[in-house]
Amino acid sequence: MSKIINPHLLPFNQQRDKLINSNIKSENFKSVFQQELANLTISKHANERLEKRGINLDKTELAKLNLAMDKLKEKGSKDSLVLLNGNAYIVNPQKRVIITAINKENLKEKIFTEIDSALIL
Repeated sequence: MSKIINPHLLPFNQQRDKLINSNIKSENFKSVFQQELANLTISKHANERLEKRGINLDKTELAKLNLAMDKLKEKGSKDSLVLLNGNAYIVNPQKRVIITAINKENLKEKIFTEIDSALIL
């Protein structure tokens, strides 16, 4: 799993190491940690599907997926189906990861297994 949505942020481990090495106060570390947790990541598989299926996530859709992850995490969901603007996303709200993406054209007769919840936006 790999792609961080906000390209201006370093991956969490790099930020942590940078903060620890520069002896910055723990409040700053906590702030960076919370900010990093709020970001969505896209798995390599999902990234390939987004490109192959021509799905472009804009800021509004990313914000909606982020809110969906918050709601699903509150309910204890582990692997969820999120339907947004005719597209389907399988997400892991605990890890804040988009696992895969399916566009409208490929949704016909699809069976989703190993999910524990669904959210329609």
